[in-house]
Order: sequence, then C-alpha cells, then structure tokens
Amino acid sequence: MPESWKLEQPDQVALGEGVRSLRLFAAAGRVNLIGTDGPATLEVTRISGQPLYVELSDRGELTVRHGEYSRPQLLNWLFGGKRLEVALTLALPP
Repeated sequence: MPESWKLEQPDQVALGEGVRSLRLFAAAGRVNLIGTDGPATLEVTRISGQPLYVELSDRGELTVRHGEYSRPQLLNWLFGGKRLEVALTLALPP
C-alpha cells in the first residue's frame, strides 16, 4: 500500500527498504543524497513556504515535492511571492 507524508516543519521520516527510484521537485534550497547500508531515511532540516509532500508508491518510486508547481504559482514565486525553500538529506541504499 502506498505511503505518504505531509511535512510542514523540520522532521525525519523512516522510508524503509522499498525505495527503487526518486523524483524530486524543489524550487530552492539544498538537497543532500547519501548512500547508506541501512534503510532509506529523509531528514528535513529547514522548510519555508508550502509543505513538503512525500509519497512512496508500491513500485518503490519515492516522490518528494515542495509546493505546487503549476505555472501561475511558479511565476508568483519568481516575481515576489512567498519564498519556497527546503533543506533535506536523503539517505538511500544502493
């Protein structure tokens, strides 16, 4: 069964052993990808603007989205809207 999380503040999420691929959407900030021998984890140390959405499908596809990325919202961000920024670390097994 798919799992999902909505993070509105710094947090850590244990993702388990089933991550096979990654899709990441973030407008600004810092992303660290590190290898691990243990289970996959996500640690968010800073988040501003909209929540961070994390979804893990049954097929092992991990999707991490910060905010909504329709054209009007992206243009609003570019031209003085609310700043979207996230700092996160993903530890993933090989």
